[in-house]
Amino acid sequence: MGASQEKKKRQEMKQSGADSRKEKQRQLELQKKKARRKNAIIGTVVVIVLIAVLVLNSTFFYTGVTALTIGDKEFTVADFNYYYFTAYHTTYQNLYQFYGSSVTQFLDPKKSLKDQMYDDTRTWADYFEEVALSNMQETTLLSEAARKAGLSLSEDDIKVIDKTMEDIKNNYSIYGYSSLAGYFAGAYGKGVNEKNFRKNLENDYLANLYVQDMLEKMEFTNEELNKYYNENRDKYDLLTFRRYYVSGLADEEKGIDSETAMAKAKETAEAISEAKSEQEFNDLVLKYVPEDKKDSYADGSATLYKNLSPSNILDEHAEWLLDEARKEGDTTVIEASSGYYVLYFISRNDNSYNTVNVRHILVTVEDSSNEDSDKVAKEKAEALLKVWQTGEATEESFAELAKANSEDGSASNGGLIENIALGQMVTEFEQWCFDESRKPGDTGIVKTQYGYHVMYFSGRGEPYRLLIAKNALQNEEYKNWLEAEKPNYEISKKFALKFAKK
Repeated sequence: MGASQEKKKRQEMKQSGADSRKEKQRQLELQKKKARRKNAIIGTVVVIVLIAVLVLNSTFFYTGVTALTIGDKEFTVADFNYYYFTAYHTTYQNLYQFYGSSVTQFLDPKKSLKDQMYDDTRTWADYFEEVALSNMQETTLLSEAARKAGLSLSEDDIKVIDKTMEDIKNNYSIYGYSSLAGYFAGAYGKGVNEKNFRKNLENDYLANLYVQDMLEKMEFTNEELNKYYNENRDKYDLLTFRRYYVSGLADEEKGIDSETAMAKAKETAEAISEAKSEQEFNDLVLKYVPEDKKDSYADGSATLYKNLSPSNILDEHAEWLLDEARKEGDTTVIEASSGYYVLYFISRNDNSYNTVNVRHILVTVEDSSNEDSDKVAKEKAEALLKVWQTGEATEESFAELAKANSEDGSASNGGLIENIALGQMVTEFEQWCFDESRKPGDTGIVKTQYGYHVMYFSGRGEPYRLLIAKNALQNEEYKNWLEAEKPNYEISKKFALKFAKK
């Protein structure tokens, strides 16, 4: 190879190496750019996640972001949570009052509402969401209608709301919360605080005010009311009867199978149904009732059902009792799944009696199991009555005394309870009110399970049948109006609503 060829070769090799180094450099730069881009993307994702976490853990997301609209009104997650958990608390309390500790068979507060079924197709979470949205829609259109009509909350309304808020402030620790903010968030969901709780509570009151105003303006003649009642009397008449159940359950220990037990139960029920009077009915029940239950049936009260609405009676029993041919002393035997009922018809009440109006001052007993506590409450009730008697002794002065001293919800209204009907109050209270000798201005002290009541009889109200008809017709008109208004207040859910109920 000549010198010139070697020189050329060296130059080619040199150039080749340079090109190789340039390629490596280019690849390295490319990798660096990719790494920087990747890091930038990761950094952006981290920032977004951090922002999301911060937002979801701040009150702004729950109180400042629109979760749904109703018509042209915007509502936050906190607003929805207020209605959702109000529905939950109300339902749970009602169930607890009826079922006691067995309420957990229907609604267990320790389990997620999403994991408990309300019915065959809906969970309790689904149900409470439906109730919350429905109540929000209704409250929104009603409160807006109230504002357009120039209605506003009265001083008494504001006082009641103030007292509600004050009670929460004074008692949140009883429910296991260490702060007021903790109570609102824990009991009503994230975002709910004192401010928006009160705002929604005031809207509820304003909505109710409009409904009240609307109903008061609805007028019906007595002819219209009587006509409506008579057409629907099977829904509203009150029934008084006696009933006894004869069990037809098998008794394996005694070698009695279900067929034999049912036959014996039918025989017993038919024997009791031969009664020709209430006393004979009671005597026959006492004759056949098991020995360990005789004391319970000795005075006949265990078989008596007085002034019951048909809706509170088994359908088959109500059908027999409501028969137009039914007369006092009629009896029948009705088969059940594992026994027989025997019924004795006494009377049918058409609700033509007058309701009563009373004022009362409730003095609660702090500890019902403590005699001294009971004595203190009784003495306070007697002292209040004496204060009234030695003063002006008028209905107005009693009302002022009730406002200052009564420990129940009627205090703000001077202790007034109007149009009391049979079966609406506890027995002792009702017996005093409906005493035939009762006249306006009568006073007294009545003890019930709630404490001691200082009573004042204001007078008699309207016939109850007319009130029933009026309430039904008012409700019918109100529902028609409400359904006509709802299209103007359509509900539109937003993304943020997914974070409600947490």
